[in-house]
Amino acid sequence: HLPAEAIEQILPSVRNHRLNAGEVLFRVGDRADALYIVARGSVEVVAESDVDAERAGAPIAELGPGMAFGEMGLIGRGARTATIRTVTGADLLEIEREDFNALIADDPIMARAVQHLSHKRAIRNLSAGGSTPSTWARVATQSLEHISRAEANKLLREAGKGAGMAIVLG
Repeated sequence: HLPAEAIEQILPSVRNHRLNAGEVLFRVGDRADALYIVARGSVEVVAESDVDAERAGAPIAELGPGMAFGEMGLIGRGARTATIRTVTGADLLEIEREDFNALIADDPIMARAVQHLSHKRAIRNLSAGGSTPSTWARVATQSLEHISRAEANKLLREAGKGAGMAIVLG
């Protein structure tokens, strides 16, 4: 939704980041320091679980060109909630935490879109029965604080059924 002049203003904040085949960008628990957008190639969101060895290291999502990731840790001002790696390599656009915070502080539409994306991802991971359900429940619950009641109800209806949903509703 950004006009051309707004895009020009954020371009100095965008850095290129190249991932080689098989490289891990960050792991669960790492400090959240940037938002990333896939420019070329793809990355995998990888399950990390100490309690389920079969799921550990398994991809739970693949993100391709134009898709953003890393917002959950930035919004929560904490650690990364997933591990990101690439299989074949990827070119990413990186926006550091300070620039990301300034961008969403100046643009309520973008801030709302980022919150919505973060919440939908957390709910999807809970509904899929992904690893570390307490992490996804925390992210989903934090996101509910920043969206309208109607939006929250819609997202909860869309999420369907599952053990993860019980955690959020509890």
